[in-house]
Amino acid sequence: MVDVIPKYINSPLDILADNLVDLMLSISLKVAHADGKYSDEESARIDQYFVNEWGYCDTFIESRTERFKTNLDAFRYKDLCVELKKLTKLNKDCNYKEMCSDIVRLAEEIAHADGHFCEKEEIEIEYLRRSLLTN
Repeated sequence: MVDVIPKYINSPLDILADNLVDLMLSISLKVAHADGKYSDEESARIDQYFVNEWGYCDTFIESRTERFKTNLDAFRYKDLCVELKKLTKLNKDCNYKEMCSDIVRLAEEIAHADGHFCEKEEIEIEYLRRSLLTN
């Protein structure tokens, strides 16, 4: 028998992690689609991040990714940043600056994953950096 992670039991930690994955995955996908092309390398970097660094099951991340990709235009960096600030204020164990630095680092890795760092990706990452780290 295999035990698949995440095992969602509605504890506060599960809810926090679920909310963070939603926010970070939305941001990641927006960056990956910034140049109008979603490469296999960008997709792989996003999957690797959540599977290897967060410990999520790859099928969970893939299904969440598919759900968000159909609605990317609805996500705005400004709104996502506001939600992240709210989430970290409600959860005192979260280090807002560290989380934001990690999000920007991930966005840069995604943008460089396909070997082409275009101006649109650079603009979006800079906007994200300013929105997250200068307030």
